[in-house]
Amino acid sequence: MMLSGVLQSDSKGSYSHLSQSLVHSEVDEEMDTAKKATATPIVEVVAPSDLAEGYELQVTVNGAVTKIKVPQGGVVKGQRFSAPLPTAERPILSSPELVPPPSSNSSIPVGHWRDDTFDCFKYGFFHAHLWNAMCCTPILLAQLMTRLQLDVLGRPRDIASTTGTFQKILAVVVVFWTSRILLAWIISATTITVVMQSYDSNNNEFVDNEIGTKGSGDLFRMIRDVSNVTYAICVVLVLMNIRKHVRRKFAIPESSFFPKGLEDILCSLFCMGCTAAQIARHNDEQPAGCCTENGINEKQHMIV
Repeated sequence: MMLSGVLQSDSKGSYSHLSQSLVHSEVDEEMDTAKKATATPIVEVVAPSDLAEGYELQVTVNGAVTKIKVPQGGVVKGQRFSAPLPTAERPILSSPELVPPPSSNSSIPVGHWRDDTFDCFKYGFFHAHLWNAMCCTPILLAQLMTRLQLDVLGRPRDIASTTGTFQKILAVVVVFWTSRILLAWIISATTITVVMQSYDSNNNEFVDNEIGTKGSGDLFRMIRDVSNVTYAICVVLVLMNIRKHVRRKFAIPESSFFPKGLEDILCSLFCMGCTAAQIARHNDEQPAGCCTENGINEKQHMIV
């Protein structure tokens, strides 16, 4: 019997070589095993919306939350694409769960905002969150952080680290406004206005001309101004972190209107109240509860 191209006979009539197409050496088997062990797992995802190239989409794989990057060229809504998982220890899955998973008991949109930034009057002129956003933005931010399980800086943390976020922010707001009132009184009490009188010959009377101020009020003015700037910067940065978290959580891509990577900070800086109100509307269909910790009625469910 003859196996052409597979078995070769030597001069003694024994077969000393087997074709590599039939038999792998131990070295080859070890190499194959190593390749399998180091291979990068691939996950297949259906795009929840139009996503730009490089956008980080959160998915749940075997109960663990991870991020995958949208491939070159971006994807459109409904398009199925493959991407490597960031860690090789995760198994290969064909259909990971988006974060958060669309479910029958959640009406929160995934892949886009519920409405526009300037739809502040969507639920009426006297809606609780509208006035919180416009008159005391930090209180609304504290409610959002409680609802989304974020810490005082707007970063996602575990329950233990986010307990009492609303109370902490409320305390900061009370201290800030109390100090402002106190500083205003101190500045008024410690400032002397220097006045020089001059004679007005046309009206035949003396006129007081203010030429400056003196006293320790200038120091307290500086303290007031520094505290105001610090407070404003902190509010903007916290709002930016919250908005960024909500966009990632619900796979909302950046708008092409803004320079790449600057949408969250620009909206937080120039449209603070409208941006906070938009986030509140997005996380619940009709949020209401001006003085509650999470900004919604107790009968409504809390989304985390």
